Amino acid sequence: MDLLPQEWFHTLRQEYLQRFVGQGGSSVKFVVTDSDAARVGVQTQLATLAQQEGYACISVDAKDTKIHMMDKFFHQIARQIPWDELASQFVRRLLQENGYQIPEKKEEFCMAGVARMNERAEPLLRRDLNSWLERAIYRDTQMCQEFRMAMIRLCLGQMDSGSEVPFMTEPVKAWLCGEIRQISSLKEALIFQKISRTNARYMFVSLSRWLRLVGKPGLVVSLDLHRCLVSKKP
Repeated sequence: MDLLPQEWFHTLRQEYLQRFVGQGGSSVKFVVTDSDAARVGVQTQLATLAQQEGYACISVDAKDTKIHMMDKFFHQIARQIPWDELASQFVRRLLQENGYQIPEKKEEFCMAGVARMNERAEPLLRRDLNSWLERAIYRDTQMCQEFRMAMIRLCLGQMDSGSEVPFMTEPVKAWLCGEIRQISSLKEALIFQKISRTNARYMFVSLSRWLRLVGKPGLVVSLDLHRCLVSKKP
């Protein structure tokens, strides 16, 4: 059955983004275009649809990334994920679910600011937050352990955002993006190995789970394989 482009996008939105994938499924779709302009148009429209439906949308080009290597593939995805934004959303929701008021100003969203607004002692708030993060993230075995520890550090870093360098957030993000130089710098975060071909697949699955925990219906990856069709390097 032949479908016009707009009919295909309508089916993709209605049957997959709004239903199947949003309810926990996964799917791979292949699109073949007759020109570079058409290929870019498909990628743009797919990104628009995904964002409208609340998905995290990532674009990966085989021209720039060794997509056959899972660690390189994951690192490229990680570089496009707004890690701090997602962690901040998760912490805010966690606090609100436990009856806390949240400062409207971003600069006041820190341990001291939230404690002051809710008339709590800062050490007690920190203890409560650690306990909530343990239950919500650390005990979620659908994510691998080192990914869980990384997300906990990023969440804690949002509450330490009043400091010039939030505790451990930059090394953790560098680790996720494959840019960490010395893994020993993450020892305090209980992360002891780099992301490699042996564990990158588990990291990718963990990311998909994390996005759902944050409140997104899923992840859409637009993978441009045009470079793989070129028989010889230009």
